[in-house]
Amino acid sequence: MDHQGSAKCEQWGDFSLTLHSDGVAVLVFDRPPVNSVSVAVYEDLVRIADRIDQDSHIKAVVLTAPESARAWCGGADLNDFVGMDPVRRKARYEFVNAALPRFAAIQRPVLAAITGPVVGVGMLLAGLCDMRIASATAKFSCPEIDYGLVAGGGGILALARMPEAKVREMLFTGSRFTAEELEPTGYFNYVLP
Repeated sequence: MDHQGSAKCEQWGDFSLTLHSDGVAVLVFDRPPVNSVSVAVYEDLVRIADRIDQDSHIKAVVLTAPESARAWCGGADLNDFVGMDPVRRKARYEFVNAALPRFAAIQRPVLAAITGPVVGVGMLLAGLCDMRIASATAKFSCPEIDYGLVAGGGGILALARMPEAKVREMLFTGSRFTAEELEPTGYFNYVLP
């Protein structure tokens, strides 16, 4: 992104927040190898949301990933689930179901600049943004069903403003779609080469 004037960069865990003098903040998610979402990432999203809302100079936010990233968001970090019993799994989902709405409540327009694959919770993260601009070749999926899980934690899907018919197909089949295939649903503002 080309912006006028100087920029100030802050590091928040796996995110860098670059504040440009024109009021645009670029939030880059960079957690190799696939930008998977751990509990620490959810914690960072809450802190970042608070940071943005406290800064009157920020007029808009662009959420993206580095060009070199294998995924814009590769879904949940499966390492978080190793050895997790049902009680801990429930507590994790309760935390996630509190963290994502906080990100969605940022009091600035948030644009998702989607440059690569989006998996599972990445669909929710993109859906929680006010606008979505995707690369035509970006792929989208909710493969939780392949692991015997139901994606999205219920009410979060409604917050994500995802087109219901296609969302149900993704959730119930684990199917993957390109941005071009999803474009007619209205999920994106723009799909670009």
